[in-house]
Amino acid sequence: MDVGLMAVLSWGSSGAEVRQLQQQLKNAGFYPGPVDGKFGPLTFSAVKRFQQSQGLVVDGIAGPKTMAALAALGHGAPAAGQAPATGAAVSLHIGINRVDPSKYGGWDGALAGCENDARTMAAIAAAEGFSVRHLVSPAATAATILDEVRRVARSLSAGGTFLLTYAGHGGQVADLSGEEEDQKDETWVAYDRQIIDDELSLAFGEFPAGTNIIVVSDSCHSGTVYRYVRGPGGFRAARDQDVDKEFQREFAELKLAFYEDLAVARPGPGEPPFVAFPRPADGPRVADRVQVRTAAIATAGSTGTSSQDASLLVGAAPYTGGSAASRGQDGEPEFAVRAMPITVNEAANEVQHEELVEAKRKARSRPDVAAAGILLSGCADNQLSQEVNGAGVFTTILNRTWANGSYIADYQRYIAQIVSQMGPTQTPQLSAFGGNVHLLLARTPFRAT
Repeated sequence: MDVGLMAVLSWGSSGAEVRQLQQQLKNAGFYPGPVDGKFGPLTFSAVKRFQQSQGLVVDGIAGPKTMAALAALGHGAPAAGQAPATGAAVSLHIGINRVDPSKYGGWDGALAGCENDARTMAAIAAAEGFSVRHLVSPAATAATILDEVRRVARSLSAGGTFLLTYAGHGGQVADLSGEEEDQKDETWVAYDRQIIDDELSLAFGEFPAGTNIIVVSDSCHSGTVYRYVRGPGGFRAARDQDVDKEFQREFAELKLAFYEDLAVARPGPGEPPFVAFPRPADGPRVADRVQVRTAAIATAGSTGTSSQDASLLVGAAPYTGGSAASRGQDGEPEFAVRAMPITVNEAANEVQHEELVEAKRKARSRPDVAAAGILLSGCADNQLSQEVNGAGVFTTILNRTWANGSYIADYQRYIAQIVSQMGPTQTPQLSAFGGNVHLLLARTPFRAT
C-alpha cells in the first residue's frame, strides 16, 4: 500500500493496517507483542520507541512520516520459517501473602497486598509481550521458585530476557561465607523457608551470556537482596574486583545499626537514604528539621499506624490505593511492613537451620553471572517496604510511572521518577549485577528487547 494513502493509525485503531504496522515493528525489533490488529498500549509504546530511534516526533501515532521511516527499513512480512527478530521474553511473578507457621516459629506473616502486586506486575509483563507465570502462596515454596528460575535459564538463549518479580517479606540469616560486610545474607521469605541471596546468584549463574535478567523486589531488606548497591563510582558488575569496599563497609555498618534499633526515626525529605541514618551511639535524632514518622510502624499481624502517617508514604497526598475491603473497621488506611520481626526472624532461622546451611553450602561454588542483570528494589536496606490497603506502595508507584507502557526513558530515569513520588520513609533503589549491564540499563523499562 502507498504510504501516502495509508490511514493515520493511533490508539484504538484496528484491522489489517494495524497488523501490518505491528509486523513491521516486530521485525524491526521494537514490538514484542502479538500481531492481532489491535492498536493498544503495547503498540503505542513500540511506535514511540521507533519514533525516538529515528529522530521523529514522539507521539505514538503512526502517521505518514513514521510509516515512511518503517518502509525505508525494508521490514515487511517475514519469510516462511524466518525466526522472530526479538529474543524470548519470560516472566515469573511471586506474591506471598502468608507463610507456613510450622516453618516460621508459629508466625504466618499475613499480608494483604503481595498477591495483588504479583498480578500488577504480571499485567505489565503481559502488555510488554512476556510469557507470564504466577507463583503465590502456598505454591510459592523455595524449591518451586528456584526450579522455575532454572527452567527459564535453560530455555533462554542470547537476546532473551527474564523478568522476575517478588512481593513478600524480607529477612536475614547469618552469613557463613564471610562475603557480606554486615555478616548477614538477605533473604526472600518463601512459603516454606527463606531463599538466601546466594541461591539466587547460583540460579542466575545458569543463564547464558547475552541474556538479560530484570528483578523487581517489593520487600524489606531488598536494597541489596542481590549483591552490591550503587556506589560513588556508579554501576559495576558484582564480580568486578574494583568495587568500592569502603563504601560497602560503611553501608553495612549503618544497615546493621538500623536493624538493631528499628525505633530510630526515618530519614526525612532531601536526606540521603542511608548516610543520614544514625548509629545507636549517636543517640535519638531530634526531628527539628524535617517531617519524619513518629508513630510505631506496623509489622505483619499488628495494628496499623494512624492516618496521620499516610502522607509520609508517597509524598504530600495520602496514598489511596487498594480496595475498601482492606481498610480497618474505622475506615482508616491499613498499613503493614514487609519484614519479619527480629524475634520471628531468629526463630525461623533456628527452625530452618539445616536447610539454610545446606543451601549456603550448595551456593558456595557458584559461577560468575554471565547474564546482564538489574535489580529494582522497594527500599534501601535500612528502610522498610510498606503496603497500604492491599497493595505495595513501591509496586503501585512503579505501575503508575510505567503509565500503561507510555514511559520511554531508561531505567535510571525511571527509578528517579519513582523515588520522586515516594515519601521520606521508603527510597527505592536500582542496582546492577552480572555482565555488561549498560545496554540493559539504557532500555525502556520492561521492554522485552
